[in-house]
Amino acid sequence: MNNDFYIGIDPGLSGALAVLDASGTLVSVSDTPVISVVQKGKKSKSGGAMHKKHYMVGSMVQLLRLAQDQGNVQMIGLEQVSARPEQGVTSMFSMGRGVGTWEGIIGALGLTLDYITPQVWKKVFGLSGSDKADSILKAQQIIKGAVSYLTLVKHDGRAEACLIGEYTRRKCLGLLPAKVVTPRPKKIKTSSTQDLNRLDEILKTAESEDTNSLDSFI
Repeated sequence: MNNDFYIGIDPGLSGALAVLDASGTLVSVSDTPVISVVQKGKKSKSGGAMHKKHYMVGSMVQLLRLAQDQGNVQMIGLEQVSARPEQGVTSMFSMGRGVGTWEGIIGALGLTLDYITPQVWKKVFGLSGSDKADSILKAQQIIKGAVSYLTLVKHDGRAEACLIGEYTRRKCLGLLPAKVVTPRPKKIKTSSTQDLNRLDEILKTAESEDTNSLDSFI
C-alpha cells in the first residue's frame, strides 16, 4: 500500500495545512493553529475590544508530526508570497512571520520543502487574481474528499492549502504540463540530534506561550 503524503501550506493566519495521499485524495486539512488575544487599551471602530491573532507554534509542530506518524511525507509545498499594493505593512509582516515559522518547523523535522508562488499554482488550475470563492470551487471539483471540509466562505485558506498540496503532488509525480517550469525543491539541512533537541526546547517554550504567556506579545 502506497502511504506517501504530499502537504500544502497556506502560511497566513487564516491559512491551513492540507495532507493528500498519492492518489490525490484528501487525508486531512487543518486550519493554521492561532489564538486570538485581546489588545489591552485598544478599541475597535465599533467600540469593542480589539483582538490580535498569534501563531501557536507548538500546535503547528504537532500537525506535521502527526502527518509523519501516519505516512511518508514526500514533499511540503509552502506558498511563497510577496507584497501586494493593497496590503498593509502589518499584514505582510504577519505573513512573513508565518512563512518563517513554517520554514523553521519543517527544517527542524528534516522534511523536504518546495516554495511555490501563487502565480505558479493558480495558473496550473486555471485560477487568476485573488478570488477566494474560485479557489473553494476548484478544490471541491478536483480533490477527492474535499467537499465536506469546504462548506463556508471562510474556508478559502483550506481550499488554497488543498490546491497547493495537489500541485505539489502532481509536480513530484511528474503530472504537471510540460510547459510549467518550476524550481528544484529544497531540503533544509539539519544536524539531526542537535536540531531535534533544539526543536523540543522550542516546543516547550511555544506550548507555554500558547497557553500562558501571550501578554508579552501585546
